[in-house]
Amino acid sequence: MKAVIFILFAGIILWSCKTNKQSTASSTIDNGLIKDCPEELISNQMPTLDKSKKNSKYYIYKGERKEITDFDSVWVSKNCKVKVTIVQ
Repeated sequence: MKAVIFILFAGIILWSCKTNKQSTASSTIDNGLIKDCPEELISNQMPTLDKSKKNSKYYIYKGERKEITDFDSVWVSKNCKVKVTIVQ
């Protein structure tokens, strides 16, 4: 009887971990654009000799550099509060 209860309890724990993992995967890609919150926005304002070069901005997403154009900017602005880091 104790073995049956233990197996049932272990099964419930494994099942709850699996369903929790599926529900936390919130990133979606729609029309090739990421709909998820990036970790950080980097604004590179380092001085350059080339006057025509504008400031470079990009996101850090899952520990990697991603271009702003990779994201659905409307979705990000409505749903995320993104930390901004200015590099000078």
